[in-house]
Amino acid sequence: MLELDNEKTRAVLLHRCRLSIVLIIAMAAIGYVAASGLAGSPATTAKAPPLAASLEDGAPVCTEYSLGRLTAASRLADPNRKLLIAAQSALAPGFKSGKATDGLRLLADYQAEMEAVKPNQLAAAAYLAMASTIPLNLKVVERVNSLLCVTASPVVAKSVAANAAAQWQQMHGGK
Repeated sequence: MLELDNEKTRAVLLHRCRLSIVLIIAMAAIGYVAASGLAGSPATTAKAPPLAASLEDGAPVCTEYSLGRLTAASRLADPNRKLLIAAQSALAPGFKSGKATDGLRLLADYQAEMEAVKPNQLAAAAYLAMASTIPLNLKVVERVNSLLCVTASPVVAKSVAANAAAQWQQMHGGK
């Protein structure tokens, strides 16, 4: 068994493993979308429930956000954790994670991906699709981006939204 000497090395390898899995899922979903023609279906424009306008405690959303300066560990700590929880509440209304952090980790990975100069749109879409219990569309992606203090060009946002919607549809059996 491989032994790793420091926490940073372990975190990087874990992130790379997660990203590899997400990319495999994303590529499978893209093949599904291309074969089924789902990308142009009404599901990609389905109306999502209204999303919260601010964090639950009313705090300004991005005042303490450090674009590009967060480590994997600090993404899951306050104050960024509040942003992740707000985004999770928007994507999975009524879900209370308690001690579970899988959804928060997916959203932290999404946030990190969207900070990149050229984000991997398929990976970003997969992170959202796996974290969401609601159908995804452009409005939802834009709201999540706002809650996570990340921006995307209109082209990137549309691509992420279309791919996330298709992947979500595949994961939820076309619901």
